[in-house]
Amino acid sequence: MRVLGFLALTALTGCTAQMVAPARTNSRNAPVNEASRLGLVKYSTDGAGFVVKKRRENAYKQMAENCGGPYRIVVEGQQVEGGVVVSTTTATRDVTVTDKEKQTDARADAATSTVTTASDLHYWYIQYQCRTS
Repeated sequence: MRVLGFLALTALTGCTAQMVAPARTNSRNAPVNEASRLGLVKYSTDGAGFVVKKRRENAYKQMAENCGGPYRIVVEGQQVEGGVVVSTTTATRDVTVTDKEKQTDARADAATSTVTTASDLHYWYIQYQCRTS
């Protein structure tokens, strides 16, 4: 069941990065020093290697699009965040029915078990700056 939770998480995060804070905005009211403002993008490092690579490529694409061209990475690194808690409940029931001369006797035994699994989420953060002319 842990594998199913991982697959669901992977489907949610997909092959894309998440822009946390853009380095530039399209606002007409932006300050004159906006060109020196740092941006921040993150992507999940959980999952298969080829998926993580696609997420990084997507982060590169988002940074280039945000900057409208060249940019430089200022600093990058991994951070462990929150986590996912997955609970699985399994119920079993045994039923015995006996028929003695049309007299029915029924007995039921039930058991329930719950397994809870916690898993950390790992993200790679990239702080970047758009290159000014």
